[in-house]
Amino acid sequence: EKNRNERLEFSISRVSNKRWEFYKKYHYLNETIPTGHYYELKLKDKNVGFICIRRFTHPIAKDIMMISRLVIVPEFQGFGSGIKFMEESSNLYKCQRIRIITSLKPFIISLKKNKNWKCMRFDRVSGGSNSGTIHSIYKKESTSHNRITATFEYQIK
Repeated sequence: EKNRNERLEFSISRVSNKRWEFYKKYHYLNETIPTGHYYELKLKDKNVGFICIRRFTHPIAKDIMMISRLVIVPEFQGFGSGIKFMEESSNLYKCQRIRIITSLKPFIISLKKNKNWKCMRFDRVSGGSNSGTIHSIYKKESTSHNRITATFEYQIK
């Protein structure tokens, strides 16, 4: 019988975007992967998670990186491994602000309870017009269109 207090040793490594092929079946935005830096979370030889950290293109704020395509395979979900993975990956970007936008209710609740993540915005993303907003240039089915979303920023220690 395993000791319940046993610490599991996870490893994080930088990988190529080709690793997305394995993880994309677990993410609703599974068609393409944005350009960025890619990391994989493993437990021994088991694939646990994938994350993309990319530059946030903004005309003024040049120091923001976005977490995109965070995936934790189902058998490892619900234990906080996704948040820990985000924090460990974010710590690699000490001179940058790290943000994530999510519409996943349990994830929002967990991030709101976590002192390392500050909620910057919590509201419904509207459909808008074709005025060039970020949501008007993507298909509505592949975005957070009309969902309640939250933006969190990592508070680097």
